[in-house]
Amino acid sequence: MYTIGLLFLLLAAARANCPRSCHTECKPPECGPRCCAYVKSITVAYQDPALNHSLQMYAGGKANSWEAAYHHMLMLRSMQPPRAHSSINLFPLQCFSYYWAVRQLTTSRLRDGLSPPVVCEVGFGSGMSTALMLTASLTLPVSSPGVDYHVFDCNNCAGGNTGKDAFLGYLRQAFWPKRITLHQGLSHETLRAATAQRLECDVMSVDGSHDYADVVTDLRDAHALSHNDTILLLDDTNTEGVKRAVREAEAAGLITIVERLAAAKRVDPVMASWRGFSSDKTITKNFEVGRFAHQ
Repeated sequence: MYTIGLLFLLLAAARANCPRSCHTECKPPECGPRCCAYVKSITVAYQDPALNHSLQMYAGGKANSWEAAYHHMLMLRSMQPPRAHSSINLFPLQCFSYYWAVRQLTTSRLRDGLSPPVVCEVGFGSGMSTALMLTASLTLPVSSPGVDYHVFDCNNCAGGNTGKDAFLGYLRQAFWPKRITLHQGLSHETLRAATAQRLECDVMSVDGSHDYADVVTDLRDAHALSHNDTILLLDDTNTEGVKRAVREAEAAGLITIVERLAAAKRVDPVMASWRGFSSDKTITKNFEVGRFAHQ
C-alpha cells in the first residue's frame, strides 16, 4: 500500500503533465489517457474520508501544519483502547510546545541552507509526540520529506498497551516509511549502538522509563548523540524519578534547562473523551526544554 505522501507525489507528478483544464475532468482527446487516469485516481482516493483529509492537507500545503499534527493524533487516539496509557495528546500546551520547537528549528535550518533536523526520541508510547515532531519536521514539497526520525523503544515496554506495531504502522503510512527508523530494544543498549554508528541528533526527546536510574542512564547516553545546539525535550519532570535525575544532570553540568513549563490543568476535551475522562478533570504535569552542555 502506498503511503499518503508517496500517493500524493505520484498523483502530483501525473497532474503536472496534464493541461489545467484536465485536472478535474477527463475530456479526450485533449486530455489523453494519462490525464484521464489521474482524474480517476484522484476520484477514488478522495472517497476515503481519512485519506481525503490527508490528501487535502498535502494539496493545500498544510502537511506540516498544526492542523495536520492534530489530525494524526486523532487518528492514533482512535486506535487506543479506552482508558489507555496516558500520553501527551491530553495536554494542548505541551503538544503545541513540542510541535513549535521542532517547526521553528526546521524553518531556520532550511532558511540557512541546511538539511531538516534529525529528530530522536526515547520512548514511543502510542506515537503521539512522534506524530507531532514528524509533522513539524516535514518539508514541502512532499518530494523532499525530511530526514530519518529515530525512535528508541521496545514493543513490550510501557506505553503501547496493545503493542506498538499498529501505531508505528499508521505513522509509516501517513508519512514516508523510510523516515522512521526504529531502534528496537532497551534504550541503554540502543542509544549506545547509535553512538557507535555516529548518529547525531538535532532534537532529542527523553520520555522512556521514569525510574530514576533509567533516566540517569538515558540522559547520559543521549548526551553522546547530541551537539551544542541540540534541543532537549523532557516529559513528566514532576514525577520523582525524572525530577531527581534531571536536577542532578543539571547540577553536574550535563544539561542546561531553558524553560520549565506546567501543562494545562484542564485536559483536551476531544482527546479525553475516548479515555473516559471528564474534560474538567484536573491533571498536573510538568515538562522542560533544555540543551546538552558540551565543553
